[in-house]
Amino acid sequence: MLRTCVLILLSVASAKLAFGQCVVSVSTIPVSCSGFCDGEAFTTPFGPEPISYIWSTGATSTSIAGLCPGTYSVTMVDDTGCVAVSNFEIFEPAPIVVAASLVSGPTLPGACDAVIEYNVTE
Repeated sequence: MLRTCVLILLSVASAKLAFGQCVVSVSTIPVSCSGFCDGEAFTTPFGPEPISYIWSTGATSTSIAGLCPGTYSVTMVDDTGCVAVSNFEIFEPAPIVVAASLVSGPTLPGACDAVIEYNVTE
């Protein structure tokens, strides 16, 4: 049964290639912290090679890194001239907010026994 399923999938893939259809999908990695520009995007193409890429940033590789939060696109052109475009967004987590409050001050001048409470939220 598994063999039949694999043969069907290969047949569908061959049919798409024969008709010149091409598809590009993009996988993304969001930025690691609010305000950072370390997001990444990777392409998963479907079409005859060689395949060329042009990202909205001007890059021409299969993946890009150092992305700030925002909307981007990639255009893929395969060997038959088929063009596929994918738009995607790089997200960022909410900023981390730290609030400190003094619970109790030092017991004597110069003592190091004050208590401070921190509240950390996203």
